[in-house]
Amino acid sequence: MKKLSADILIIGAGGAGLRAALSAHEKNPNLKITIISRGKAGHHGTTAIACSDRMAFHASLPSTESETDAGAWVDHAKDIYEGGGYVSDPNLADILAKNSADAFDQLQKLGVPFICDEKKRPLQFITDGSKFARACYTGPYTARDIQRALLSAVKNTRIELIDNLVLASILKDTNGVVAGALCVSEADDEWVTIYSKAVIIATGGPGGLFESNVFPERMDPSPWFAAIRSGATLINLEFIQFGLSSTKTSLACSGSLMRALPNLIADDSDLLYDVKKLAPGRNPLELLFNKGSSWPISSESESRAIDIAVWNARCEIKSIYLDFRSNSELLNVPDNLPETVKNWYSERGIELIRDRRVISPYERLKAINPDVIDWFRDRGVDLENEPLEICHAAQHFQGGILIDTHAGTGVDGLYACGEAAGGQHGANRPGGNSLLDTQVMGHIAGTEAASYAEKIPHIGIPKSVDDEIAALDSMFSNPDGLEPSEIINIVRRNLSVNLSLKRSSERLNDAEEIFGYLFTCGVKKDTSSRVENLINNGSSSRVEYLTAISSMVIGLALTRSAKARDESRGPHFYFVNESDLEPAPRNDPSGRFWSAVHWDRVYLIVTKREIPTS
Repeated sequence: MKKLSADILIIGAGGAGLRAALSAHEKNPNLKITIISRGKAGHHGTTAIACSDRMAFHASLPSTESETDAGAWVDHAKDIYEGGGYVSDPNLADILAKNSADAFDQLQKLGVPFICDEKKRPLQFITDGSKFARACYTGPYTARDIQRALLSAVKNTRIELIDNLVLASILKDTNGVVAGALCVSEADDEWVTIYSKAVIIATGGPGGLFESNVFPERMDPSPWFAAIRSGATLINLEFIQFGLSSTKTSLACSGSLMRALPNLIADDSDLLYDVKKLAPGRNPLELLFNKGSSWPISSESESRAIDIAVWNARCEIKSIYLDFRSNSELLNVPDNLPETVKNWYSERGIELIRDRRVISPYERLKAINPDVIDWFRDRGVDLENEPLEICHAAQHFQGGILIDTHAGTGVDGLYACGEAAGGQHGANRPGGNSLLDTQVMGHIAGTEAASYAEKIPHIGIPKSVDDEIAALDSMFSNPDGLEPSEIINIVRRNLSVNLSLKRSSERLNDAEEIFGYLFTCGVKKDTSSRVENLINNGSSSRVEYLTAISSMVIGLALTRSAKARDESRGPHFYFVNESDLEPAPRNDPSGRFWSAVHWDRVYLIVTKREIPTS
């Protein structure tokens, strides 16, 4: 077994992990800081591959519009907390908003090329969940630009980067304090122990739990599994952001793609007629247009009719497309154009009607955002001549490892930040706040971990690593059980069918029953497996086994959280009866929201007491 050591160990080399490392180094350059990554740093993880038609980084700057004299950050914090459905820590919302300007300044100093006006003020636009324009950007690749700048800065320090390691367990000493981490090498399937005074989990969300997702490969829930086994708490697991995305490229189809008013079709039928039935009295064209700046999916938004129509068609095994070649029949009648849409195009000098006909969606998109057309063409999709197939895909996990205002998890020496953490966002998350979260909470996690490590004279004596390895090797194992790959596929299918857009008591009971079956079967495991043996005997690697058991445990945690929230809130659509056309309403006491004082009474937590962890 390979043994390493560090003062601070950071799990994850995305935006949050790199920021945490830099901030820890700035706090104390003499500390030994090690970052481990599931893949190659800079090429793996959500930040490295994230893309949209205009990727946003939220910041409340001196030039940001505000309706209060207290500062734009106050409006920002309000959007985070109130827009999130009052199911998060308002103190964390304040911290994100208040520190957003500093986070932006740090990135600019690192060379992130944010788009600015002639006065060198960052250009900002309104995104979903925001009252004012506070989204900064570099273009479609804002996240990647941030990642590259951070990674370049890290490589100019003594911070150590190690690729291809997977977190299996948090090690603790005999006093219950963090003493490092047990990992598995994907290169040779061997155990690697890294002893450290502090550990920061910054691994992003477990997108691999769902069949359709916009995450990179191998984003599994093993970090959450390790955290909950160490004594940390998981929060708000039921709130998962799903959005309409390209099936071929995984690009989230919002913004200009919706504002161009493409024809929304299911096989050969016009889905806007279904939308009209689901939202009587509303113009479906306006709902489609509003989808460009509303939450990806939110029960509070009228644009939910678009999502429900798409979901119902998918349940009938129909393929769904955005077709930019021709208009919907509804749009071929100029009188059907909503005034809000006409005004939006007029303000941008774009003519909607030419030679007594409404111009095509492709012509509109070309006028609004020609770059996204080129982006798709570079990836083999010609929007001018072929429809774009879409589906609902998991885009972001609003919950995660519960943190406090110091990024602490309640376990001495263990911190979390970025999408792996929870509590800072509620049911909904304003667009652009995910990247902001990586920088603000990443900075706090790194600084706090450095302060903690400075006070610890040496790494504590860990409990038996051999015992921990034995516990992991035998967990839910069964010589006659299902292959890990089978379990992973069953979990993915189960959650995709029962825990994505349409949740009902019937579906959630089915989901829980399937998990009961999986735990009864157990996982087939050959603990002597080595990479050199895999080809010969077909054995599963430790990494695959770890993915299977963590998918079972965290999948069950998601299911039980969703089952406990028998209301619709944010992206959580709960239908009392499977046949209902409309989701159940949000259940706020006396018709009002909980006050900030009682925020801890409305979120749902999961600890190792509620789910199998051994």
